[in-house]
Amino acid sequence: MTEEEEKKMKRKSVREVIENPQSNEYYVLVTRYYPRLLRMKGIKLVKSPFATWDRNLAPSKELLKDYKIGNIDWKEYIVRFKKEVPLNLIKERLTIHKKNAGDKEIVLVCIEENDANCHTWLILNQIQFLGVCLK
Repeated sequence: MTEEEEKKMKRKSVREVIENPQSNEYYVLVTRYYPRLLRMKGIKLVKSPFATWDRNLAPSKELLKDYKIGNIDWKEYIVRFKKEVPLNLIKERLTIHKKNAGDKEIVLVCIEENDANCHTWLILNQIQFLGVCLK
């Protein structure tokens, strides 16, 4: 991935996007479930700032449940997430989003407001660390 491409990808929470959407950003919702905040506000996906909802880049229901109820810690979550969402799938999906985004910055959006433990960072760190080039 080129330095320019790395700058064109980041992550935000659903709340950040809803409260302050930016016209130069292409929002990809990467959650397993439709976010509660959107349901509570009565916001339908087609009326939201999200360009698309890509559940292929979200953790499975089982993985989410195991982590949320404390059956596994963050280290185990990372191991399982990387098995569920391998690098080739990430590359494939982000290549599609890059084409659809045009000149806009791709923003992976999750419900997590705490940046530390969010699968979006795992995705971004994995492609940055491995130097994956998106064509």
